[in-house]
Amino acid sequence: MVLVCLAVTFLSLLTPGSAEDASGPPGGDEPAGSQPIPPIVWTRSRFENVREGYQSLTWEPLPIEADVTYEVVDESDNVFYRGGLPEAFISGLPDGEHTFEVRAWTTNAYGDVVLIAASDTPAVVLVDHWPMSQAWILLGVGAIVFGILIGLIVIGDRMVRAETVS
Repeated sequence: MVLVCLAVTFLSLLTPGSAEDASGPPGGDEPAGSQPIPPIVWTRSRFENVREGYQSLTWEPLPIEADVTYEVVDESDNVFYRGGLPEAFISGLPDGEHTFEVRAWTTNAYGDVVLIAASDTPAVVLVDHWPMSQAWILLGVGAIVFGILIGLIVIGDRMVRAETVS
């Protein structure tokens, strides 16, 4: 019985179109290759000198009537966004170059999740955070301004009290 199960499993792997793509959503099959996957076009695909470590990525929505789920993944195939809107807000990026791709998935008539479109070029985000020396300088300037403001309030209060006493 065990040998029969192993033989059936082995033969099903040899059947074209039966293997699942590990990079897609759970339980989803990519299209069988009979039709080319149309490209998803970014509205802007390169972002340089991103100082804060976050960026909003947008792309042209697909002109179809079906329910579409978009998925934005990085170069390591980590999912940063999954949803129905053609826009993703990516945050928490460290210094360096980050590339993102977008994929569109839908459910076919058989209930299978299938890939219907993907970006042909990645969106590139170059993150270069503000230097710490600049942050410390601005903190020092802010502390000086705060000290002057407190000093003016104290001096003004003393002057008003002195005028009311006399």
